[in-house]
Amino acid sequence: MKSIYGRDHIAIDPQVLGKRLRLITHLLTHVQKSAIDQNVAAEVIKRIRDRMDRAPGIFQDDFATRDEALTLCSGSTRTTVGRDNKNLLKIIGDSRNRSGTRKIRLIQLSPEKDFTDLDFAAIAEDFGISARDAQEIIRLFQSCFNDRGSFLKTAFEKNVPRFARHEKKVFEILWEFLKATPQRNNRLPFLNSLQLLVAETKKPIQVIKVLLADFTRNPEGVYYPDRNAVMLLNQFLRAYNKEAVMDIEITPEEVLQVKGGLEERVVNYVAWKVDGGQKTFPNKIAAIRKRLVEAMGPDLSEAQLLPIRFLLALEREVHIFLALVGGRTAVEVMRSALNVYGNPASQIYHLKESPGQRETLLLHLAALIRGFGRLGCESDMFLLDEIKMRRDQFVGWHPDMRYQALVRRVMDLIDESRAAISSRIE
Repeated sequence: MKSIYGRDHIAIDPQVLGKRLRLITHLLTHVQKSAIDQNVAAEVIKRIRDRMDRAPGIFQDDFATRDEALTLCSGSTRTTVGRDNKNLLKIIGDSRNRSGTRKIRLIQLSPEKDFTDLDFAAIAEDFGISARDAQEIIRLFQSCFNDRGSFLKTAFEKNVPRFARHEKKVFEILWEFLKATPQRNNRLPFLNSLQLLVAETKKPIQVIKVLLADFTRNPEGVYYPDRNAVMLLNQFLRAYNKEAVMDIEITPEEVLQVKGGLEERVVNYVAWKVDGGQKTFPNKIAAIRKRLVEAMGPDLSEAQLLPIRFLLALEREVHIFLALVGGRTAVEVMRSALNVYGNPASQIYHLKESPGQRETLLLHLAALIRGFGRLGCESDMFLLDEIKMRRDQFVGWHPDMRYQALVRRVMDLIDESRAAISSRIE
């Protein structure tokens, strides 16, 4: 019988794991009721529990719900499972709880809230920690604000070693606080302070799980915290970044030029997650683009519109993220984006608000071209060549010298990206 985990756990994905679970469930379903067979079943359950306890969290995190585990274990039909199968599902569920998969929160973690003992108890239940730990984390966080409600980065830095004692859940809790922080002058230094905490705990993959789960939880929706999530992801992919000591709200385009300096283990994990998420990432990116088109053509939608500046910045962060990570999904998304932003005939350039955004859209294209130099292959050269052949169309949009210089810069980047692709395939 195949085991739930052999020594190939690095190479398998959730689908393979699901097949192995179905094999085990098939065995449990067909055992007889004799004492010997029940002992066999008990031993199987014991070994699975032991393997799940030792399994890397990257696998435990991929059972989105107990219902999904049931589907994996029983196949496409929802049949009644026996006692042993229920034990199997409980093991999977317990492992999910250990991995930190988040459920709907009972209490909103707002920096301005006056928390009670009942609140601490509810927060402790939400995050699977003790009420004492929940209270200590929140009190530490509240001590990072002065009497006027302003966030004090120096106070946070001083508290980092104490925050780090709660390394399993502290980032997840503070991330919820960040999402509920209304003032930008507090949110920006707090956002960048989280990098200091992650550097102290040295648990980047644990943190990345939280951010990826939050970003992809509703692929059809677009939210303000999404940009902060991807910006932090871009920071944590790197072994070193000079921005860690500065308050930044966007990832500098220069990171696309780095050849080393990426955390290989972290990048490999993220690429695995992105490619293993089926259509989750492409659907999320499609949702961002849809909201951008609606914002630039406000007559096309009756929905409440998000700011164009925010949506372009979010999509740019995603493109940088994918360029750094690589993988099948990254290449597909970047090719698609080049076909849109590299074509002057695309809808995005001909909406009501497009004339006022052309310089920003060209900067968007510049980051895409530079990022594609990290991912493209020889057969992709024609994409870049086609953009260059459309130079005159871009040039003809505006006679302003600054705009013309920007067009030239974009075209020069095409040559740089072609050279980067060529150097990789030689």
